[in-house]
Amino acid sequence: MGKLTDKIITEFVSQYGDNFNSTDEINSKMQQFMTQCNNVGRDEFEGYSPVEMSDILYCTFSTGNIVQLKECSSDVYNESPLFRQIKYVISVLQRDGKIKLTTKGALPSKLVKELYPLGALDYWVETGLTKVYKEADTISTQLTHLIMKQMKIVKETHGVMTIVKGRTKMLEDDHALMKSMLYVMTNLFNFAYFDLMEENLGVVGIGYSIVLLHKYGDKKRDATFYSTKYFKALFPGEDDHYVYWIRVFDRCLRQLGLIAYKERRFCESPDIQKTDLFDKLITVAAPKGK
Repeated sequence: MGKLTDKIITEFVSQYGDNFNSTDEINSKMQQFMTQCNNVGRDEFEGYSPVEMSDILYCTFSTGNIVQLKECSSDVYNESPLFRQIKYVISVLQRDGKIKLTTKGALPSKLVKELYPLGALDYWVETGLTKVYKEADTISTQLTHLIMKQMKIVKETHGVMTIVKGRTKMLEDDHALMKSMLYVMTNLFNFAYFDLMEENLGVVGIGYSIVLLHKYGDKKRDATFYSTKYFKALFPGEDDHYVYWIRVFDRCLRQLGLIAYKERRFCESPDIQKTDLFDKLITVAAPKGK
């Protein structure tokens, strides 16, 4: 009980009193109380309960009930930039049987140049400040390679990429492929990989950002609107808005085709709006705990 906050202790005593016959009775009442608390919606979670937040944070696009992928046609899935890129690499592997990587273990230059136009376009490339020659030149081409490996649909041996044995059936099922890609992007991939900034911000709880976009994304809102709500729920007192929006919005959700925004000056937060694809792909259940 020493770990409980004063507020919880006060609420417990108010509901159950402080006169118990045994330690077993205290423990039993406390268990009832905590179960009750964990199933009550909270304002800082947009009305979701702690139990529902666990579903959002750890079961996104997998075994959870709140954030899930809809059954769609392949044409809808192909509206996702990252999905198109992954499908293209798969098609090359199916055609050629393998892809010879560079000496640094990256996708070859020819393939990178073919991949780039299929993905989310890069500001620096589109303004002519940089060009695409190698995998490391854009986030989208790096993500394509990294996510495919985390999806465990390819393996690399002695500098050669091939399809993992036994994954052929999945590669023919666009729904399964999309679900796996979304699960990796929102639960497994560490978006701090591309920078040296605060480790956990924007890495934990991408599913909650999807919930916020579902609720508020019909009209353009400054990115800080979302980061403020994200911090309130998951990182109280945090205010590093740039780290949040560059990881969650630019490196994750824009690459998936779920949001759109107009580029602004460096470090200036953009106005975010969900795309039509967001609602075609994703279903978000309303909170039950409030």
